[in-house]
Amino acid sequence: MIHVYSGPTIPAAEVTGICPQAMHHPPIRHGDLITLAPARDDVVVIIDGLFHGTAPIRHKEILAVLADGVTVVGASSMGALRAAELHPYGMHGIGEIYRAYRDGRITADDAVTVQHTPDGHPLGEPLVNLLHTLATASEAGTISAADADRLGDLARSLHYTRRSWTAVRRAAQHDPRLVAAVDTVTDRHACRSRSTDLKHRDAVAALRATAGPLPALDTNAWANTRWRTSFLRHWTTAFTVRDIAGASVPFRAELQHQQLYDPGFPGRWRARVLAWITSLPAGAAGTEAAALRTAAGRGITLDTLTRDQAGYWITPAETERCDDHEQLLRLLVRSARVDAATLVWPSTREEAVGLLSPRIDSGQHTAEAWLLNGTIARSGPGRHVHLLDPEQLRAHLAETWRAPDDPRELDAAARDRAFPSMDAAVEAARPFYLRAIGARRFLPVPAAAT
Repeated sequence: MIHVYSGPTIPAAEVTGICPQAMHHPPIRHGDLITLAPARDDVVVIIDGLFHGTAPIRHKEILAVLADGVTVVGASSMGALRAAELHPYGMHGIGEIYRAYRDGRITADDAVTVQHTPDGHPLGEPLVNLLHTLATASEAGTISAADADRLGDLARSLHYTRRSWTAVRRAAQHDPRLVAAVDTVTDRHACRSRSTDLKHRDAVAALRATAGPLPALDTNAWANTRWRTSFLRHWTTAFTVRDIAGASVPFRAELQHQQLYDPGFPGRWRARVLAWITSLPAGAAGTEAAALRTAAGRGITLDTLTRDQAGYWITPAETERCDDHEQLLRLLVRSARVDAATLVWPSTREEAVGLLSPRIDSGQHTAEAWLLNGTIARSGPGRHVHLLDPEQLRAHLAETWRAPDDPRELDAAARDRAFPSMDAAVEAARPFYLRAIGARRFLPVPAAAT
């Protein structure tokens, strides 16, 4: 399968005309490749991408699919930028713009940027096209090289949202010679010719390149090293989605639902952490003793911790009723996610085997909660879950967990469920709260039929 991300540079109809087997997508943005989950041997062609108003595609999202055997091609716009940055790691770059970025002849990210309508219609001209048109006109003798250089400097001085031939002419109005040069270029329609649309030309070249086999690029030098960060794992849980009851439910939400509402989650989390510490199977006999030995071997015992250090993780009530071994085990479990890069927290459904209960359909629960939230939000002003009182959510979780309504006890209960704090658990509970308390009763009653 060939996946093509484009917008103002080349429209969908032209993409499929050049590459009939391609599946077209709008300009790429952060998370799109994770959601797409391309198969090994698929080809992804990145031409246009979003930024500014939304987060752009991250480099490690591209590295992740490269490491999985996906071929990624970049050209023209965001694709040229990312290919210039990632070609040492196996991303293919195609076209003059890519080569200019790769070789340092262009360094500004906004040189390829153009403002456009939601349906992809460009509202201006990218700097690369303006400069290419000026260079073409200069080489043809239409305008002088000096005038082309001066007009190029004026184009660079404009913000990308304002770049157009009209704006360049306006910026040159103090110099009649430059105004005449702009008029000469635009009157001859050179600026509107596909031959001077460098971004489009590179996009066409990239699409045609997918017709034949692209040279294999070696990713072995880095793919098996420790390059995956906690950010990538976090993004994976956020953008790996399932379509359930009309809602796109991310894996992260399913995890959070069980963290919050499954009474068995703390026990499974404890078993998972101790197994991770000891490299023993979860729930294996002797795991707790092995975890204590492993901690002691690294200098971690209650005797080596200050009172404040231990007290951060262990409540006063636990200090009174639990022996030293149990206190240290609880400390180890509660502190496991301090380093977000650790692999103990799953980023995929496969990694979560043994942690998520198959008896609870958290995907369905999440979809129902989100649909209910939307319905209630549309029923009147000020009825959005973002406006819920944190103290109301805190009390709800304290009741759900049957935990004392005490800050330290609630922090401990949240950490037993793999949250870093009670505040984090409160924020995770927002989208689930209305469904959990049966808030359908707040929906407006339909008018009776007459």
